[in-house]
Amino acid sequence: MRILKLTAYYPPEIIPSAGMEKQIETAFVDNGMDMTVLTPYPTRGCTKTVREAYKGIELLHDHHVKINRFPLMPEPKNTILRAIRYILGNFIQYHYAIKEKNCDVIFAGTTPPTQIILAKRVANKLCKPYVLRVQDIFPDSLVTAGLVKKGSLIYKLGDRMVMRSYREASQIMVVGDEMRNTLEEKGVDKSKIRVVRNWIDLSDVKHINRADNRLMTELGLSKNAFYVVYAGNLGKVQNVSTLVKAAALLQDIDNIQFVVFGNGVESERVVALAQELKLTNIVFYPLQDKTRVSEVYSIADISVIMCQKGAGGSAVPSKTWSILATETPVIAAFDKDSELSELIRTERCGICVEPENEVMLAEAIREAYMKPDLLKDSGKRGRDYINKHISSEVCIKEYIEIVKYSAKLNYVTESG
Repeated sequence: MRILKLTAYYPPEIIPSAGMEKQIETAFVDNGMDMTVLTPYPTRGCTKTVREAYKGIELLHDHHVKINRFPLMPEPKNTILRAIRYILGNFIQYHYAIKEKNCDVIFAGTTPPTQIILAKRVANKLCKPYVLRVQDIFPDSLVTAGLVKKGSLIYKLGDRMVMRSYREASQIMVVGDEMRNTLEEKGVDKSKIRVVRNWIDLSDVKHINRADNRLMTELGLSKNAFYVVYAGNLGKVQNVSTLVKAAALLQDIDNIQFVVFGNGVESERVVALAQELKLTNIVFYPLQDKTRVSEVYSIADISVIMCQKGAGGSAVPSKTWSILATETPVIAAFDKDSELSELIRTERCGICVEPENEVMLAEAIREAYMKPDLLKDSGKRGRDYINKHISSEVCIKEYIEIVKYSAKLNYVTESG
């Protein structure tokens, strides 16, 4: 079986899913599949020297995986120029893709959203089934980010652009139940949609005792305090200012300390707010390298996941799995009807409070501090959930099944 993978980004580019991509490739090869990957010259997080070194074709996994890179200008910061680059890249990628006539199935992601349309066009030309791996549902993701309003002209145009591509896919992998529900509501056949979470490697992400936690030692953190940890983007959607205000309400308990690891457009404002409130119970550090995720979350007695009201998104934030894998319970200041809040309630692995409410958040942290035994039990339940549902073994097995099943299907368009 031969897979044609269409992607806008590929290592050595700095992408969040790089580790997962390598695991998927290895699993495909181990299951008797060959793959051709079509992707532009690397740009994200790459120097000119690196870009020059990764031009042309690479053969990996004993020639079972071919990486065919094509020329494309580096990714600009300007949004309009970036959109132009996406369209130009899809145009070039299409002309490379239609030469791969001996593929059995097309595999594509949804970043950027134009990849969805590209996958359908290539499938039309080659008369092959295609599988979509959906991380964000466009244009609904623009609504979540506050960039457009649902029902607006831009939303309607975007929805019309991509929905036929969703409906004609042989299989669609989504990372959460809310995404599945959204696509079903939009008219996608539910038999085509499979929930496959973004997994983590449980051998890499695990609890580290404080005595062995090198990061705590490097940062000079006391081994005896009760730590509330936030790690991630400091942007408007995350609304970390609510966490800072909650810290102000908990200064009466000296042993509760807040540790924030993050970067983002709101960094200066969040730090300035803590200084304005004269807080001594919160410290800020840059976002740590992904290899230190176990150390970061093992600092925590409880970790916090934040969002603005209405911005809970259509899937569980991927950091949730890392937090739970380290046996750390979660406080979710998240929309109550979100998938994350439902998960925490069902699995009893933390506490849910409404977003943008520092009083409720502070009281939840105070309650957690007063009940250490319940915290420990919540942490264990979280790790158990990860073992059963979010391990790489469980999720990769589903990838293999979906791709093999799709490759056996005839490609059929809405018009027949």
